[in-house]
Order: sequence, then C-alpha cells, then structure tokens
Amino acid sequence: AIAMTPILMMTALGTQEDKIKGLQLGADAFIPKPYSVREVCLRAERMVASRKQHLQARDAAEAERERMAVDIQSLLLHELRNHLLIITGFSQLLTQGMDEPDSERLHRYARSIDRSAQYLSNLSNDFMLVRQVEDQGLVLPTEPCRLDAVIADMVTLFAEPAREKGIVFEGNWMEGAWSAMAHHAALRVVLSSLLDNAVKYSDAPSAVRIRLGEDGADAVIEIADQGCGISDGEKDRVFERFFRGEGSGAKVPGSGLGLYIAKTLVQAMGGAIRAEREPGGGTCMQVRIPADPRILQETR
Repeated sequence: AIAMTPILMMTALGTQEDKIKGLQLGADAFIPKPYSVREVCLRAERMVASRKQHLQARDAAEAERERMAVDIQSLLLHELRNHLLIITGFSQLLTQGMDEPDSERLHRYARSIDRSAQYLSNLSNDFMLVRQVEDQGLVLPTEPCRLDAVIADMVTLFAEPAREKGIVFEGNWMEGAWSAMAHHAALRVVLSSLLDNAVKYSDAPSAVRIRLGEDGADAVIEIADQGCGISDGEKDRVFERFFRGEGSGAKVPGSGLGLYIAKTLVQAMGGAIRAEREPGGGTCMQVRIPADPRILQETR
C-alpha cells in the first residue's frame, strides 16, 4: 500500500540536477521553494486523483481478465460435455450391436468415437491457449497454418451430427492449399463453434457452405447455414457474452458463449469476425485473419 502512495517532494534544493535526483529516488512530483500552500494542495489533489484513476483502471482490467478466464473455461467444458455425449452414445450403440452382422455400421460408430476422443485429447492445447490469452494480454502467437487442412478435420468431426440432421457440407476448401497466419488451437476452437452453430441452427435437409478466399492481405473464411437467419439488430449482439438470439433459446440449447469466445480469439490473432444474413435466409459468419505472406507473394 505504501508503494502505491503518491509522493510530493518539497525542498529548498531547486537546481535541475536536484529535481532529477528527487524523481529518480521515487518522487512523483517536485516543488522547490518558494511555494504556496494552495499550490501544494492542488498538486496533492491531482496526484491523488490520478493515482485513484490508475488503480480503478488496473482493477477493471484484472476483473475483465478473470471474467475472460471463466468464460473460456466454460466454453471448453461445454466442448468436453458435447463430445463426451457423442462418445457415450456411440459406445452404447456399439455395445448393443456387437452381435449384428452389419460391420460397416459398427465401424462408423467406432470412427465417430475415435474422432471425438481425438478432439478431447486436443483440448489440452486449448487449455494452454487459455493461459496464453490470460498471460499475454489477449495477443496470441501465430504461425503459417493450412486452413484447408484444419477445416477438413473439423468437417470430419461434425460429419456424423450433420448426417443425422440431413445436412451436407459444401464448399471450396479442398480445391487448393489455403494458408494464413493463425494460432492452430485457437482456430480449431473458432471453427468448432461456428460449425457447431451452423449444424444446430440449420433447417433439415439443407447445406452448410464453407468458402475460403483472400481479400487484400487477409484470408477469409465464410461459413453459411440455411437456417432462420438473424435480424439486422442482432448482427453485432450475437458476439456479446451470454446473448441468445430471438427464439434461439427455445429451439437450441446453448450457453451464449461460443460466438463471444470466437470473436475474442479471432481478434487475439489480429483478425475480425462478423455476421451477415444470407440472401434467401440463413446466417453467414465471416472470419478474416492475416494471410500467409509467402502465399501472397506466390500468387501476386
């Protein structure tokens, strides 16, 4: 507490060297003689007010970091629960069908279990991501990342729940080697949230369209569904913490954290995310992150 107390030095020593020495010793302000009582009081009042503002800003930043940690951990726990449900459900089906001759169906169940198990093992990287976000002030280290490969992995992960709803994935992500500067674990969390929403909110039967492209120095990822869409008034609010769109709470269960965390992580990678209403209905989520400069040089 003493270290945070502002110090006003008053002295008969008035040379520039004396002033510099006083400040080096820890004084916040230096008033040489002669001085008036009014000047001292005004200086003291301003120093106290400035220090109070500094402490309030520090406390607010610390509180925001704590809220961020809780929110990200809640999202990761949400992911754990979802994939544990997949593993449990298919494990039960696999056990019930052990005596059936349909080996292809059993193999499909086993592959679904394996995919979710692999995804859960990758969550250890996501917990490390939480620590990085907290410790580095929401700035994530990035490296060249193959967008087409990450998207292919995530599409495979969500293939079974999409198939059960009669939803197919379409797009151009397999048509080239798309690369961007991203944090791999953060990108997986972002895409997981967007694809999960696209499948959950799509009307069946329909398609989820995934488009990759470039715009200037940015790589662009668009994920569009054919659901009920969002209103103009909700386009920005969907990224707020705990916000659920009109009617979404009754249709689909959720925490209201997925898009908030997605926006936080995209911004921490130096990018941006926005939501738009698709022509004819549905929602398009557009993610922009810095493109891999090596790819830009090769294509220009």
